[in-house]
Amino acid sequence: MFRKSLIAILLLPFSISVASAAAIVEQYDVMSYNSGQHSLYMNGNRYHFASGALFTRYDDGTGTLVGTATTDGTLATAGFDVNLNFGNFRNWAQQVAITSAPHAKGTGNGDETQWSFMDLLPTSTLTGFNGISAVYNLLMKPQPYGKYTYQYGIGANDKNGDLGLSGWFYTANQNGDPGSPCGSNSTCDFNLKLTPVPLPAGLALLPVGLAVLAGMRMRRRSEA
Repeated sequence: MFRKSLIAILLLPFSISVASAAAIVEQYDVMSYNSGQHSLYMNGNRYHFASGALFTRYDDGTGTLVGTATTDGTLATAGFDVNLNFGNFRNWAQQVAITSAPHAKGTGNGDETQWSFMDLLPTSTLTGFNGISAVYNLLMKPQPYGKYTYQYGIGANDKNGDLGLSGWFYTANQNGDPGSPCGSNSTCDFNLKLTPVPLPAGLALLPVGLAVLAGMRMRRRSEA
């Protein structure tokens, strides 16, 4: 099986470039920060991620959080398809260099200097279903002296000492400014527990295979 996987990689068309393939660096199952507690909080309404939600970080500096959050954590009730996009991942030193509000949420359960930080990109959305018809574009919550970035690490869910992720957000109105249901005076956020997902061995081979392809392509050009 290993040999077949490697051969399949090496036989990919030569038109593929190394830069076009973003490899997975980290991946986590995502759930509510504690049993019975919310994953997504929107002005008094609590939603829970159904099984299968994933937070993924890629080697090109981007990340995603994709899943379904409903009123009871099952697909039979009202809720949202969650599609969060992240960029500009940073460590603590890089974080404090750009903002005087280095951690988005509380630090009572962990050491923020060991966390990772990232920006919520404006392509992030919540899409309602089962009685919720709205589609919301999400905005990262700014501050006059910096910005509320997202964070993950031990204790970073702002609720307990588990490995977690958290961050505030606004919902954009038709003008692209903060508006209902998560306007500038609202409380809307994610508080999550993360469980590492072991990466398949084949994923590690993909960048290697693409690098080999690039080398073979360059050699053929130089010999032509």
